[in-house]
Amino acid sequence: MKKNKNKEEDMSQTFIAEVGQKSAIVDEDDIEEIKPKKEEKEEQEKNKKTKDTIDISNKPEKKSTNKVVLVILIILSLIIGAGGGYYFFNLKNAKETQTTPKAETKEKVKQEEFNPDGLFIKSLINRYDFSVISEVEIYNYLYSEDKISAKEIDKDYLRLVSASNIKNNLITGSFKSDELKDSITMLFGDKISLEDKNFEIGCTTYKYSNINKEYTREEKDGCGGATSLEMQRKIVKATLKTNKTLEVNVAVAIIDNDDDKVYKEYNEDEESHGEDELDNVDATSFDIDIDYKDLNQYKYTFNYDSENNNYYLVSIELIK
Repeated sequence: MKKNKNKEEDMSQTFIAEVGQKSAIVDEDDIEEIKPKKEEKEEQEKNKKTKDTIDISNKPEKKSTNKVVLVILIILSLIIGAGGGYYFFNLKNAKETQTTPKAETKEKVKQEEFNPDGLFIKSLINRYDFSVISEVEIYNYLYSEDKISAKEIDKDYLRLVSASNIKNNLITGSFKSDELKDSITMLFGDKISLEDKNFEIGCTTYKYSNINKEYTREEKDGCGGATSLEMQRKIVKATLKTNKTLEVNVAVAIIDNDDDKVYKEYNEDEESHGEDELDNVDATSFDIDIDYKDLNQYKYTFNYDSENNNYYLVSIELIK
């Protein structure tokens, strides 16, 4: 038994020795093959860890970058929006503010031509003449100055012209104080106010009664006289400048029938009473519809009275 036991132990030791010897003896190529695989595996694991580390470290940075870009885009959007808002509410409005007055001014300058031979314009000009006195006297009151405003016209002439536009005066020769005031307003506006009193021009006199507030017309005997002078006029142009301003241009000629001459102006202090004679034309051949361009022209300016739907005289001005 003991011998068999020892034999088994010897065989066991021999097996172990052989196995150990075979394990210890390895081909160099195998070693080289195993080593790189091991190193490659280790390197792959290392690279994986490094990649994971890099990925982990980069993820927050990428997210942070996206946030920065988003913030920048938001800021740019706000800047663009603010700029657009500034342009719209300031520059655009300022531009409109600058252009609007121009448009309004252009609209105000818009003109409308009236027919100078129409009844409305003719009656408008004629109502400032008083037919009882001579035509050259009318010239003195209306055209003797380069420019005269309604309030600068002789007060008795204002009363006389206003009286001649009262219908009752043409029939009865009398009229009430209120009628005269209304006529003055119609012809010269509500800014002119004249006191009630007696007045006269030429051969016509009006006496005022404070008891019944009435004027009565009286004519002087043996008054007046013939004259060779006459005044001719032509309405050249009538322009509605705005709804409130009407301008009418009138050409004026003084005709001396005795001397067969035509003058641009009248001067009662001169012996001939005429000034600035027209060349190449005489009283016989003169036609104001053709020759008016050689005459002086006067501009009547009227304002509109919306309360009374009426145009009243503001001024008369020499323009040529």
